[in-house]
Amino acid sequence: MQELETLTALFDRKTIAILTSLANDNSKEGLYLREISKLSKVPDATTYRIIAKLVKAGIARQQSIKNLKLYTFNNNDKTVFLYRILKKEVRVVEIFVEKASAIPNVEAILLHGEDSSQRANILLIGNNIDPQPVKELCAMLNEKYKFVISPLTLTAEQFSQMSSMGLYTGKEKVLFKKQ
Repeated sequence: MQELETLTALFDRKTIAILTSLANDNSKEGLYLREISKLSKVPDATTYRIIAKLVKAGIARQQSIKNLKLYTFNNNDKTVFLYRILKKEVRVVEIFVEKASAIPNVEAILLHGEDSSQRANILLIGNNIDPQPVKELCAMLNEKYKFVISPLTLTAEQFSQMSSMGLYTGKEKVLFKKQ
């Protein structure tokens, strides 16, 4: 990711590490100072100084609950570009393709329609593809990432016939094709 490399070249590594920790926090509440320090591998005192600057700049938000302070990334119109650069999104479809392409007899993998942040329709093309490893892979990805992959296994001939009948006329993207 070139943008992150550019940011790292321009700014202090510690600041980028703290921003990355905040941007990738999936909790609704936020992080304590020590949690940020631990995640970013930046000493507590340095984390405190950097967080204070980020809050003052409006990049981070501080929320006080009694005597505790929680910090979150202030994802708004001014910081959305920064959030997009720092957020490490898991590409579940890419993980699926990497693992499914190793299943015996899989000749091609196609994305049928659009993939969203929560689901994707996948066509597996090949002869005698064992459905069990495909089901196990889909279940594992659903459990780990809360992402639903709806696979359909077809032979090349079945896919060709169904395409010619107009059943697969939507947007398709080839994700894998055996050489």
